[in-house]
Amino acid sequence: MNLDKNSSGTDADADADADSGNAGAGTEQPTRWGTGMSDQFGSKVWFFPDGDLPPAGAVEPRGHESLLILNPNGSDAEVVITVYFENREPDVLEPQMVGARRVRCIRTNEPIGTYQIPFGQYALKLESPVPLICQIGRMDVQQPNLAYYTVMGYPGGSK
Repeated sequence: MNLDKNSSGTDADADADADSGNAGAGTEQPTRWGTGMSDQFGSKVWFFPDGDLPPAGAVEPRGHESLLILNPNGSDAEVVITVYFENREPDVLEPQMVGARRVRCIRTNEPIGTYQIPFGQYALKLESPVPLICQIGRMDVQQPNLAYYTVMGYPGGSK
């Protein structure tokens, strides 16, 4: 199946779209299951209750956590991240951009904008006007055989 053709699937129609200026950037991209920009996949709110930065270790690969944000939709997403702690009020970070039909990896052991998540237990809430698909991954190098895993967040609804 050629997914580069327009929704009717014919070369003649695709050529007509190209001639009329309907093809190219900013138009809906056909997919096997939908039309791209008009489909809305994901959730507008995500929770990650188990954040705990592992020690970086002395050699590569370094221990870290990564927040992975997929925006499969047709609009850019301005993501607001709230960081929760055991013993103090949450911090709300400056918005992070994730482009339409793009993925963004945010290493939580590195500064996020001007903010550095401190070592220790924390939790995250992500909020966006655009539905997203989110997961977090952790690489723990405290043992010689290391551990890496990813988990999906809890989709908290559409706000």
